[in-house]
Amino acid sequence: MQWMSVEVHRLPDDRVKLSVIVEQENAESFRKSFVFEADAIGPLNRLSFVRSGRTGGNARLDDLTMELIP
Repeated sequence: MQWMSVEVHRLPDDRVKLSVIVEQENAESFRKSFVFEADAIGPLNRLSFVRSGRTGGNARLDDLTMELIP
């Protein structure tokens, strides 16, 4: 089972920082952060899950926890 955390932070000057952490039991964590112009990702008013387009395999979600911090 893998755990994924995505944090979205609004930055000054109309920029947004996305931080992603993927963890798996008994394995090394993957961490990556990106900074974008806010216009590049659009309004931050919804959450969606999108598959990469690869064929095969199913995504399974056991728990979904959301914390919205203004």
